[in-house]
Amino acid sequence: ASDGQRPLNRSDVPSSPALIYLPPAYDSPANAGRRYPVVYLLHGYPGSPLDWFRAVPTQQIMDTMLADHLIQPMIVVAPNANGGWLTDSEMLNKAGGPQTETYLTRTVVGYVDAHFRTVAARAGRAVGGMSSGGYGALNLGLRDQDVYSVILSEMPYGDPGRAALALLGGSRARWAANSPDRYIPTMIFHHRTATDLLTGPDDSQRREAARLARMLRARGQPTAFTLVPGASHTWRSAGRELPYALTFA
Repeated sequence: ASDGQRPLNRSDVPSSPALIYLPPAYDSPANAGRRYPVVYLLHGYPGSPLDWFRAVPTQQIMDTMLADHLIQPMIVVAPNANGGWLTDSEMLNKAGGPQTETYLTRTVVGYVDAHFRTVAARAGRAVGGMSSGGYGALNLGLRDQDVYSVILSEMPYGDPGRAALALLGGSRARWAANSPDRYIPTMIFHHRTATDLLTGPDDSQRREAARLARMLRARGQPTAFTLVPGASHTWRSAGRELPYALTFA
């Protein structure tokens, strides 16, 4: 974390705070040798890492689920996915600009692994998000299979939108290479990646999530389509869906 005034890192993204949840007893001497899996949560746009702890009670959800032994202890990281000050980066590497995908998958993950007792391998990492962050989680998880083994995509969509063409220098090839609904049928899977696509009955992305799940299953990937009662396309609904996502992870 920083005040944003330090020099840009190699991804050309200004340093910015990330919010990190550490499980209870992380600092206990009895756990000094224990390493923990990590769930990375990407916010939507407009948004910030705070949304995962203010709009969604992630800390309370984690505390309760751990106390009830519904999940194993894990670290949760909510990084800034904007690629700058409230920029709709779609978590892409911008042509001639901030390399947000590189920042999230290399810079942030490298920092967390270096400063916390993580399971520093793909088997110990999940990437999740809601709305544009759900798209980002799906795209990054599939494009960076060496980094993540689990994808938790809430309210997902299958491409970054036509406006993202400008971010990619107008290249339709790069746009298609960042559109899961275009590349899933022909992509090369170097690893099996477990994916949960979560939505609600009143979410406009319900059919899209179901279609993406069918596409991944057709490629032999372990995929769940989770329809959460009462969920729509809001941060409140993201909170409804998060316990299901964490259980899947």
